[in-house]
Amino acid sequence: MLLELDRTTGSGTFIGRIGTGFDLVKALAWHSGTKKLYGLESQVDNTDPNNPIELPDRLITIDTTTGVGTVAGSQLTPVIITLGGLSYRPANDSLVTIAQGQYYEIDVGTGTATPKWQIPRAIFNTTIDPTSGQLFGTVNIEAELRRDIVELDLTTGNQTTVVPQSASYFGMLVIP
Repeated sequence: MLLELDRTTGSGTFIGRIGTGFDLVKALAWHSGTKKLYGLESQVDNTDPNNPIELPDRLITIDTTTGVGTVAGSQLTPVIITLGGLSYRPANDSLVTIAQGQYYEIDVGTGTATPKWQIPRAIFNTTIDPTSGQLFGTVNIEAELRRDIVELDLTTGNQTTVVPQSASYFGMLVIP
């Protein structure tokens, strides 16, 4: 379901259900150029209820007035199952995600995901600062039972810790 949150009170207003046929929308990104809300939707094959199989993600658009989702292309190509969230990158008009140790840029028209480089540590909860274009995310430091906020250099793939020992985040957004 899609909710609109009141920034002052934190209360949510129900907008609508994403629709049938969508198992789990696990990442959202606002495309400031087209004014569209995109999501990455995970599909699950429940043919055998004792052994559900996670299928490749699909790129969807979500109507912000009704909450209804529509598939924007087919399964992501190449086949990826995301972990790192979804962010809009204005510099090249693409959506970005991190999955299976790779940084990907996704063409919003075709759903084609182009791998750019390997990521040294898995990054979760990504967001792009719309003003600076910097990508931030969180990394698990399991040996020390903590999660750091890092910046990912979008030209080299290098990570720099900007906030060590942060809380456990499940989502991030930079609001200019």
